[in-house]
Amino acid sequence: KRMRSLRIAFIIGLLAQLSARGLALARGNSTPGWLWVGTALSMAISWFTLSSIAAFAAPTWGKDGELLDGGADLSMGGMCGYYHDILYISVFVQVTSLLSTWFWMFYLLIPAYGLYKLFVLVIIPYFQKPASSEEGQMSEAMRKKLEKTEKRAERRRQKRF
Repeated sequence: KRMRSLRIAFIIGLLAQLSARGLALARGNSTPGWLWVGTALSMAISWFTLSSIAAFAAPTWGKDGELLDGGADLSMGGMCGYYHDILYISVFVQVTSLLSTWFWMFYLLIPAYGLYKLFVLVIIPYFQKPASSEEGQMSEAMRKKLEKTEKRAERRRQKRF
């Protein structure tokens, strides 16, 4: 059911772009070359993400016709979720770019989000990691403190017996 709605969204974006570009061409309006390249890239991105989502959801059958794997759940996160987001952005850009060419800027959300994730998950934790010498001093201080508390606990146990 979800794949059907994703295919319908893909077809809507595809038909909107092709009909608008074809109509402009038929009227003799000159469309800038970058717009044709953008349209082709947008369609390629949409097709790639849709086919990747379909590959996630495809069941795996054995040689004897037995169902081995029912396919992945499309509501799971990870790459499947990112593919959904990219497909939604692509269809949005394809339809709204008919109103204004400034809507092509929405494609910048994809690399911006990638950079955000890179900084949050890789770069910032790398620089916030304590140096090995600081880590050794901390562990030494913690070790001494732990030894003191163990000695106190041992003395208390000996006093009771």
